[in-house]
Amino acid sequence: MNKRSQEVEQELLQIKKSLEQEEDALFNVKQKLRQLEEVEVDIKQAKWEMNDFLYHMQDVWQGEQAKNTFWQIDDDVRQYDQKTVTITTEIQNELNKEQKKHQQSILALETKQQDFKKEMRL
Repeated sequence: MNKRSQEVEQELLQIKKSLEQEEDALFNVKQKLRQLEEVEVDIKQAKWEMNDFLYHMQDVWQGEQAKNTFWQIDDDVRQYDQKTVTITTEIQNELNKEQKKHQQSILALETKQQDFKKEMRL
């Protein structure tokens, strides 16, 4: 094997290691996205239960002070919901960017790998 062939072999090994690292990172990002989806489902369930409880309490509470308290709690819940949606959306956007970055790296490494394999055949 000549010197250039050895260099190409070393490059291919390095590319293989880099590909494995990128694929592992991509897998981890996908896992985080799945976990985020599960959290969002849990949040929606908790929101539904909280709203159900609040509206049930509205039927039970009496008087002007009770109504004001209900509406204050309702406003607080809505604000919390908005913050939660904002936070989960930001996390999802960051994970999507990270996923895209790893996918692009994998594609670039695969292209480089193919180029070196072609060179080896020549």
